[in-house]
Amino acid sequence: MWRSRILASLGLLGASIVHASSDNQLTDMTPRDNSQNCDCYLVSGADAGYFQYYHFLDFRSVPNDGDNDYTSPPPLVTASENNGGQNVTSAFFNTAQFNKAWSIEDGVEPAEGDATVAYVNSAQNVFISQDTDTQSTYLTL
Repeated sequence: MWRSRILASLGLLGASIVHASSDNQLTDMTPRDNSQNCDCYLVSGADAGYFQYYHFLDFRSVPNDGDNDYTSPPPLVTASENNGGQNVTSAFFNTAQFNKAWSIEDGVEPAEGDATVAYVNSAQNVFISQDTDTQSTYLTL
């Protein structure tokens, strides 16, 4: 099923590493750059590019926020339902550390021009999921 392509602009800012702690808070950790002798990194693949810093957010153990156990996705939001004001699906997405690096967009992009399919940008299309086998969590867009 096509879940809307969304949202997120991960800022490759030379910021900090952030990890979810057991008390539902994101914890800043020491910035990493792999080597003191390296100040430029290359992304491999068909659309290769360079960057200087990276920002790591760890979504593997996001604690349950009481309202959401992360075992099922939120209801789908269609273009006709999107009014741009949906609530975030987890308190995790309201933290200052998360919002320094990510931005959840609202709005509908129609299937026209270069876009071959319409998609809905909505806070409902950004959620934490739980792997039932390992109890790990992960970000779903």
